[in-house]
Amino acid sequence: MAYAALVPLFAEPFVVWKNMKDKETLKVLVCGDDPPVSREVEDRLAELGHTVVKKGGNTDDLLNSVSVTKPDLVFVAGTSPREQCLAIIREIQRFRPVPLILLAEQASPSLLHKADSAGASWVLKVPADSSAVAGAIDFALVRHQDLLELRNLRERMKKTVREFVHRVKNDLSVIT
Repeated sequence: MAYAALVPLFAEPFVVWKNMKDKETLKVLVCGDDPPVSREVEDRLAELGHTVVKKGGNTDDLLNSVSVTKPDLVFVAGTSPREQCLAIIREIQRFRPVPLILLAEQASPSLLHKADSAGASWVLKVPADSSAVAGAIDFALVRHQDLLELRNLRERMKKTVREFVHRVKNDLSVIT
């Protein structure tokens, strides 16, 4: 219930996403140590017309899989302790920033905050139908793009501040 309260958009607005034929086909990596959830998401992705570039596996070989397949999107389904899944998400984002959706059977506000700070673009409560998966994909892609733009703006701001400080120091040296 807390998840539904935090993400009210999951009610029924995803009717638009049922026809994904005119949407871009994504290369999606589905990985984790929860095979039933992984298979379910793979089925939903196939219904939506996306390509699953790697199936199954466990969270230990996730970084290698991301490196080899270079996916557009990653789904992580894990039964391992949440902290271990969050650490893996951090490693993926440090290694190769990519939109990432964490699959969770129960989503609490604390999990949402932890997943966000780890770098997950979205948390999807499973089981989920095709429209919920499609909506999660769209939100994750948009949110990831926003985060990349924010990171670029932050870097440009740091550069501008360094240039400003340098100019001020030069001006002060001329005055004295």
